[in-house]
Amino acid sequence: MLLMVSAKSQARGMALLTILRGRRFIPPMTRPHFVRHLVGLSVLLTSTWMNSQGLEAGVSRVDITPENGLALQGYPGTGRTAEGVRDPLFARVLVLRAGAQRIALVDLDLIAPLEPEYVTKLRDAVLPDVSYVLVTAIHTHSGPALIPSSSIPPRTWESNAVGKIADAIHQAASHAVAARLGVGYDTAYIGHNRLRRNPDGGVTWFEKNWTGVSTSPVDPTVGALRIDDMSGVPLAILVNFACHPVILGPDSRLYSADFPGVMTRVVEKAMGGKVVCFFLQ
Repeated sequence: MLLMVSAKSQARGMALLTILRGRRFIPPMTRPHFVRHLVGLSVLLTSTWMNSQGLEAGVSRVDITPENGLALQGYPGTGRTAEGVRDPLFARVLVLRAGAQRIALVDLDLIAPLEPEYVTKLRDAVLPDVSYVLVTAIHTHSGPALIPSSSIPPRTWESNAVGKIADAIHQAASHAVAARLGVGYDTAYIGHNRLRRNPDGGVTWFEKNWTGVSTSPVDPTVGALRIDDMSGVPLAILVNFACHPVILGPDSRLYSADFPGVMTRVVEKAMGGKVVCFFLQ
């Protein structure tokens, strides 16, 4: 699904802030079936974590924007290389602990997770402080190439990023505090389906939708998992929304986290600037 830019989009997007500010915040675990959809986070919510061991959470964030001149990935055949930075690319880290076990969720402003060899290096770098590492990406089409078919490793920038992310994981783990979880959801019709069915039964692919009207079918669900300290102060907000980060298009030659980058900044500002917001595809 693609995001369409219009005045209506901003109004519809207020549903997201309604969730994240807690106005429709659901008490912890009252909707466990929703949590299962948040990119494997159900692993974190087993019965073991609900007993007297308690739960601790820590967050951090680090800039992993590479140097200019690298190939940008997402629009085949365009030959794009990065000439600057529209907005920085971050790695956001959430570390959760229950008993002796810690797991780190690393959310990257990249088109894909790191190469397997670099994920292995990252996991080795955080042992024994963190037992498990889960790496995901927002899938921006304005980031450095990562898919092997178009960019062959090794890559110096990726190796440098691993070191920064490892430090961020250690920082999040060292600042973990007792925490609690809750989930919320709503809908936002700010996207469109880029496949249009024709009268003859065929399908036409289209990118731009200047009408501002959502085509269908789409999944409008906006899900949020909020992690608070025990006094109710938010530490992290994890947002799930099915929408392709391709706002800037193939003409852009600047690094950017696309609309998820804007969304995370808006949410963090709305929550007082003390929370780390994650975007999960």
